[in-house]
Amino acid sequence: MTTPLIVLEMNEVNFEWVDEYIKRRKLANFERLTNVYGYRTTYSETDYEHLEPWIQWVSFRTGLTYSEHEVFRLGDIQGLAMAQLWESIEKRGYRVAAFSPINGVNRTENSPFWLPDPWVQSRVSGDKLLQRFSSALKQAANDNANNSLTIETIITLLAVVFRRVRVSRWHKLVWFALKAFTGKKWYRVVLLDFLLFEYFRTLWLLHRPDFATLFLNGAAHLQHHYLFNSKAYKGPHRNPKWYINPDHDPLHDIYQLYDYILNELQKLNARVIIATGLRQIPCRRPVYYYRLRDHAKFLAEVGICFKSVTPRMSRDFLIEFSSQEDLLGASSILKDMRIHNGERVFEVDQRDRSLFVYLCVDNEICKSDIIVNSIGSCVLGNFYNHVVFVAIKNGEHDAQGYIVDTGTKIINGASQTSLKSIHSEILKLYPDLPESIGQG
Repeated sequence: MTTPLIVLEMNEVNFEWVDEYIKRRKLANFERLTNVYGYRTTYSETDYEHLEPWIQWVSFRTGLTYSEHEVFRLGDIQGLAMAQLWESIEKRGYRVAAFSPINGVNRTENSPFWLPDPWVQSRVSGDKLLQRFSSALKQAANDNANNSLTIETIITLLAVVFRRVRVSRWHKLVWFALKAFTGKKWYRVVLLDFLLFEYFRTLWLLHRPDFATLFLNGAAHLQHHYLFNSKAYKGPHRNPKWYINPDHDPLHDIYQLYDYILNELQKLNARVIIATGLRQIPCRRPVYYYRLRDHAKFLAEVGICFKSVTPRMSRDFLIEFSSQEDLLGASSILKDMRIHNGERVFEVDQRDRSLFVYLCVDNEICKSDIIVNSIGSCVLGNFYNHVVFVAIKNGEHDAQGYIVDTGTKIINGASQTSLKSIHSEILKLYPDLPESIGQG
């Protein structure tokens, strides 16, 4: 292979909604790409609980279904030896790189840059600024519900802007930042994806790896939270005015950024594969999302003994224990919790010494809400004070995804393939180089 490949992992974007904006003459580069190259649809798992991005992107990168790789939690990939695309391609003699791939782990030996996602403990390949940027992303992601950034994180982000973002693009950053901090808070997501792309582009031009991936999660996040405000949405639901101005369309705003990114990628003289992994469809009803305000404080207050607790995405968190007795006790307490109206509070996945937990209350939590156990005894009298409102869920996962490949031309939607099969298609582009034969 002589032309480098960039895989843009555009998480959960729905091309049906892209097509709606194209009809409105809003996304010129999406329109050009899909008219010239077309797109295929992909399919994945049939069980809804397996339609999580941290499961499906593992399938994409390993060529294995969930039943084959059994990666269920965000972070599970860390302890598994299965080959991902990066190391498989590197062993064939090529240079590889990655930027924030969800549930990916860095096992490369000579990657010029490799930035793990904020929820996976993995090695950073790159200079000190990239290592600092990785720490800043972790801090920003874990404190997202509280909207707090440390001074160190702010300094690091400014350093990235001055050293890794083109001066000619600073006006975009300023524009996004002004919107983000003057009432349109979803522009923080737009701003982050823009910064990730600019940083990736700078490093890609500096090192020109043979294979590189860039994961962007902004559209998935905003679809989950604001789909009912989209001009592409045809359903009956609307978000309340206290939540977002009915005239605003965050989905259009993030899709416009992606339209810009597609145009910029086309200038890099690289083959580009755009993959969505999954897509989202409208929720049948609005679902309220909450996150624990202080995980350790909450667990202590309800009498749980634990070794450590680590927040994950949105409502999820991981608890580790020193003993099996503590684990079983915690599992029993959490599974037994109900809001006083009978609604379950937590879903729990149990392992040897850890629990993966998510807060599953999906109705509005009120100041009068208390937590009781299955026999009605009060466990916690001030649950409202222990949670932070995150969002109203508008979109939910669907097994269909999309693939655009600037190396092939097809009719839109005319063919369908399994998500895991894209793995072998990509590997075929990288035959063993002579000096790599016999290695590994």
